[in-house]
Amino acid sequence: VTLNTKFGRPPRSVGSFLSATGGPDQIRFHPAVLGFMNTKMCLLCNDMKGSHIATPADIPTMIHFAELRVARIKETAKELDSILGRCRNSFLQASDSLKDCYDFTAHLASESSRRDRLHVTLSIPDCYPSAPIGIHLSSTGSFFNTG
Repeated sequence: VTLNTKFGRPPRSVGSFLSATGGPDQIRFHPAVLGFMNTKMCLLCNDMKGSHIATPADIPTMIHFAELRVARIKETAKELDSILGRCRNSFLQASDSLKDCYDFTAHLASESSRRDRLHVTLSIPDCYPSAPIGIHLSSTGSFFNTG
């Protein structure tokens, strides 16, 4: 499966994987989320190519494994897309420090008169949700008043 980023939608080649929600024509993603999906689908394809099937009886297990991973990728993408759509001061990008990982960063402003800002970075590992998300918090001031 190849996932190309065109016009904010996944290509038709992913239609069978996304059919649970009515097909790719009904799903629009932020460009950064499409990049995330592209990376995760490429990793899945590489894992599938490297898998050995000893007997034909192993094929249903491999298909089920692929379907579960695609469902996880899709749900994670939908969550990230929802957050990016609601949080103006946020972005998603490939991690500078970890291969095949993504960092989601949001900048939250305080309601205090000092206008402190809280920077939250979530490091999403390659094997998420099977591995914990890394969380890094920093603030522009000595305290952050959530109010």
